[in-house]
Amino acid sequence: MSISTMTTMAYRRRSDVALPGTAGAERAAGGRTAADTAALAGEEPSTQSGVTSALATITGYIPTEILITYVAVAAALSTPGAIVTSSVGLWLNFVAFLVATPVVVWLVYAGKVRNAGKPLPTAANQWPRWEMVAATVGFVAWAFALPGTPFSLLGWYNPGVAGVAVLVAATALGLVTPLVGGTLNVKSATAPAGPVTRPASPVGSADASSSIASPTVATSGIVGPAFRPSHHGLHFVNAWPHEPLVSIDVPGLGKLALGDAANGLCGGMSFTAADLFVASVTPPPDTSPPAQGSPRFDALVERQVASLDLGQTPLRLYELMNPLVTDRSRADTMIHASWPAIRADLDVGRPSMMGLVRTVDADPRALGHNHQVMAYGYEVAGDRLSLAIYDPNHPDDDTVRLSLSIAEPTGAVPVTWSPGDAPVFCFIHVPYAPAVPAAWT
Repeated sequence: MSISTMTTMAYRRRSDVALPGTAGAERAAGGRTAADTAALAGEEPSTQSGVTSALATITGYIPTEILITYVAVAAALSTPGAIVTSSVGLWLNFVAFLVATPVVVWLVYAGKVRNAGKPLPTAANQWPRWEMVAATVGFVAWAFALPGTPFSLLGWYNPGVAGVAVLVAATALGLVTPLVGGTLNVKSATAPAGPVTRPASPVGSADASSSIASPTVATSGIVGPAFRPSHHGLHFVNAWPHEPLVSIDVPGLGKLALGDAANGLCGGMSFTAADLFVASVTPPPDTSPPAQGSPRFDALVERQVASLDLGQTPLRLYELMNPLVTDRSRADTMIHASWPAIRADLDVGRPSMMGLVRTVDADPRALGHNHQVMAYGYEVAGDRLSLAIYDPNHPDDDTVRLSLSIAEPTGAVPVTWSPGDAPVFCFIHVPYAPAVPAAWT
């Protein structure tokens, strides 16, 4: 779980009402339970066992924002030519992020309290003290076990022991949390459980959340904007050579290369295809990707950055790819959070962006195995949902589909991915706002 969600839970332990605009408020409005710790374990609170509570708790107290940045800095310090020696740099990095973890938890929590119209929690008894401590313990446990840890420089370090340390921390936090963390106040979420759905907006209706006037069509049972990958999508595949996404001139040091295009620009390509569609611009017929440094390449990189949603997209994907998250939790995310948001987009003729969880791995470096695509239509037959997908890995293919059962989940919900090139364990809705595709006109 991200620090943002962790602090939302901390707020709700101290309040009668879920924060406006949070997942808790949305679930309350839609009739879902506000007990996020239970959702992490895929169970209602009354049915959770001690084991699943422990697993849910360690998942809940993984400070993903801190860990992802920590791993990225550690990787940079381990490369040849680093500013400081590898060993010193790794230890400084660990200590800096160790100190930063409780500070960041407090800052995010304070921001939520202030946004709710309440005074800043400056007094120590108003701090989310348990979350600050637990997040720090979680950071130490995972930093100890992750590859590239500075502890590996010590003679006694053993990877097997590191793995056990994570499990011990998980169990300890699971046992201690009910004693010192309290329970969630769920007064604002007592409506019956059930799928969250929004009624389809009539074509041409005024939707305050929509700035796109693309028509909604129903062809062969598929509802959504009149987008077709073979006509409206980019005609080149998401395959790029090893080249930096951005190069920055640093005085006295030369060029600083950031990113690697070889990891893919699926988010940028999906956003760009939607931008072109919204602007009624026909994509170029090029079947080769634009060259590094060209205006179109730079535009794709810019939209790739936009698809990350200020870091929230990779954080949400990392939460869901963690092995400690249950299949039921992933199913609940798809059916009760992601699908309603995607349908709301498609019902008003708006392309909908999706992030696909395609790996289960606690290592943040595995984030690159995940994927971003664009949904442009849906079909529901009984409780079976089929989403029509523009996939940058499969240009010009109008047959790409993602399908699953949207019945109330009781456990794992298999996702069928029609290309079959990789499994899909879960999907999320990614916020999208159109941009003027100046480089493509």
